[in-house]
Amino acid sequence: MNLWARSFGRERMKRELSEEVRLHMEERAEQWMREEGISREQADLRARKAFGNAALIEERSREHWQWPRIEQLWADMKYGLRQLMKSPGITLIAVLTLALGIGANTAIFTLTWNIVLRGLPVHDPGRLVVYEMRNGDTLHGLSGPLYTLLRARQQTSTDMLVWANDEKVPVVADGRTTAETAQVLTVNSFSLLGLAPELRRPFYAQDAHQPVALLSDAYWRSHFGASADVLGKPIAVDGHAVTVIGVMPGAFTGLTANLQPAVYLPFEFANVLWAKDDTTVAWPAHYGFYVMGRLKPGSSLRQAKAELAALESQLRKDADPSGIYLAQYFKMLRLNVADGSSGYSWLKTTYQSPLFVLELLVGLLLLLCSVNTALVMLARVSGRRQEYALRIMLGARRWRVIQQVLVETLLLVVPGLLGGVLLGWLGAHALSGMLASDRTPQDLVLRPNGVILAVNIGAALMVALAAGLVPALRASGIRPATGAQLVSRTVSAKQTSGWAIALQVAVSLCLLSTSLLLGRTLLQLTMGHTGFNFNHTAAATVDLSPLKLSSVQGNQLYQRFTAALQAEPGVQAVGYTGLLPLSNHYMVSRSFSVDSHGTIHSDGNLSITTVSTGYFPAAGTRLLEGGTANRERDCVLSQSLARFFFPDEDAMGRMVYFSTAGKPDGTVRDPKFACMVTGIAEDVKYISLRKPVTPILYEVFRVDQPEDNDAPVSDTALLVRGASTQLAMEAVYRAAAVFPAAAVVKVRTFRSRADDDLSRERMLVWLSGGFSVLALLLTALGLYGMVMRTVTLRTREIGIRMALGAQRGSILVALGRRTLLEVVAGLLAGIAGAMLMGGAIAKLLATEASLGAGRSLFAAGMILLVAALALIAPVLRAMRVDPMQALRAE
Repeated sequence: MNLWARSFGRERMKRELSEEVRLHMEERAEQWMREEGISREQADLRARKAFGNAALIEERSREHWQWPRIEQLWADMKYGLRQLMKSPGITLIAVLTLALGIGANTAIFTLTWNIVLRGLPVHDPGRLVVYEMRNGDTLHGLSGPLYTLLRARQQTSTDMLVWANDEKVPVVADGRTTAETAQVLTVNSFSLLGLAPELRRPFYAQDAHQPVALLSDAYWRSHFGASADVLGKPIAVDGHAVTVIGVMPGAFTGLTANLQPAVYLPFEFANVLWAKDDTTVAWPAHYGFYVMGRLKPGSSLRQAKAELAALESQLRKDADPSGIYLAQYFKMLRLNVADGSSGYSWLKTTYQSPLFVLELLVGLLLLLCSVNTALVMLARVSGRRQEYALRIMLGARRWRVIQQVLVETLLLVVPGLLGGVLLGWLGAHALSGMLASDRTPQDLVLRPNGVILAVNIGAALMVALAAGLVPALRASGIRPATGAQLVSRTVSAKQTSGWAIALQVAVSLCLLSTSLLLGRTLLQLTMGHTGFNFNHTAAATVDLSPLKLSSVQGNQLYQRFTAALQAEPGVQAVGYTGLLPLSNHYMVSRSFSVDSHGTIHSDGNLSITTVSTGYFPAAGTRLLEGGTANRERDCVLSQSLARFFFPDEDAMGRMVYFSTAGKPDGTVRDPKFACMVTGIAEDVKYISLRKPVTPILYEVFRVDQPEDNDAPVSDTALLVRGASTQLAMEAVYRAAAVFPAAAVVKVRTFRSRADDDLSRERMLVWLSGGFSVLALLLTALGLYGMVMRTVTLRTREIGIRMALGAQRGSILVALGRRTLLEVVAGLLAGIAGAMLMGGAIAKLLATEASLGAGRSLFAAGMILLVAALALIAPVLRAMRVDPMQALRAE
């Protein structure tokens, strides 16, 4: 039989087959009528019995000249759609539930993939490792000397490359100046990564000291129109002329995640680019160089870690013979080697643990969606027992019934998948906005790909299988003899709800308890002592570097700016600082003191920042003693630092020495490198609200003293306190009119910095809270649907009991006893699961908050309240059952 006839002559062939079967039975009947002389009716009946089930025979005959599996599947889909459309409300709720669950999975996994799992577009990224200085989630790169020694002594990597970034570098191309990110990298980077430029050639060994550059694909397209004529053209990077020799591939966006360089330069260019900042490659105090290696065949990350641990002590001594630069703060930081498949990522370091927590919560939510869908399908199977019994009685095989139920489940899951992918993609972009802050180099770049789609399809299929398997097995196990026994429907109603209700309650309790735990963590961080008053304050940064001003010119501009600010109505305080609070990094101070007994104190984990005399009232930080005097080289100590430098003594009027001229051992006490303590300030969480209090030394300067070396001349930051936040921000914008147009002034609220600092915790609270609300809603729907179904199926039983004199209260107790036991069993399992999850999440997020019995009981109370509300409608329906009407209906 040819393909055309099988595809398009289907109906004609079916008619011919039916006609052939009919003629065959008529021929046999006529034969028996002639030979045995029986009547036509008797002959027809005897022929049908001898022939067998004609419909089944026709179906199996068609299997030889059709595509039975495809046609059966298509028929099941059409039949399933008709069945689902008979109850559109329930179908819509089930699809929306699945869309929300799959959408949550899509959003979270999209972030997880792009932040944590996505590898660099290079050869075999899984063999790459990065070397860093690390303490918890505090990360630094390596110094130039440390990198040089490590590269020479390590044995687990085939080679190592190093790179560094410089943001907001003026780049001039074809007379057009823009602020771009430049990345310097060693010339061996291309061979180590297995990376080839899109246009022309990479860096070669002879390019190490040459003024050459590679452009990013995005910069090449936006500034040169993707023209090949760009090769050989000169551009200027921070005033230094370089020649374009190639273009990087479009998929490669640098070795630092979400920081997309426009220009790539040989690493040796760093000495030229940063010479004015004293951050050359040879300087042992600059830890901004990122190092990557490729593991040798047979070497593993574990071996690299063991090797680094053995080398660390001698590396630190040889890289810093003076003992100055790797002392104090850097004593806490250890050399570490980590997976480098995705390069270096601040977002990965910050959000890896929270995203893993969210993946766990999303998994529980998908499980809840599966259970809810299973309840819907169990209810449908329970209501169609007669249909399935009849199909089995007519010869349907068990796998056909299972297929029918699974297909109907898949018809619910597929639109849920489509809607979920759309919702998830929108949600991922919304969440990426929550992650962005002034500390994030650029907005997170989200890219759809086949992996994300495959994971979501896999999750949807798992949901369909988990939700449809039990109902399918239940339907296929129906005995034909029970098809007409209505009382068997009552038994089924009792059997369907137990495990599902208990599982829903347990999962909901775990999600709700986790949300309470995360909420408590956020509350502790926001309500605890910070040392700042975030209200009515604007935080601003000013960058005059594009103006190329001298120190005198810059200081004069800042004096005019300060005078204009102080003249604004409603402005109460203006304070400059070298580094705004909550920046998640700080300058390290190598300082020491000498107490009245001659004891030297120099091993403090302290930071240093320069501030103006108006900083403390602007920041809302209380001065416990003294104040900010008008002399040069005055300083204010935080309370904990004063206790460290001068234990059991008065720090006021004492000297603190800077160890710039030698080791911090007290052997050099030059007054030129010292400051006098004029004030003691309360302790503050200067680095981050989630980090402990850090000892701080504030060097105080006066803006109106040009001779003060700490006074701002190029770029600086300031806090402005006013009668209101809006007034303070408007005052900064108006006063900024004194600056030329090329100056860059950015203003935001001080409160927003605190919000950004806790964006990770806030994201966790919002998402876990949303998941908890959805879980409670699904649990309520599940309870309502199953109890309502039970009441419907047992209406006749309720009517008989009431007719025999049973009280409504006893009937309700009989109906609710089993449901209550299921809820209680779910609560007990949920409390145990919540305790385990709480401990694991607290350890993963490095928080001291615990779930506690009180929050567990509160979560259980919320579940019970939701369960009680869900049972109101079924209980009222059961109480309104009229015995006579119930019996008459049956």
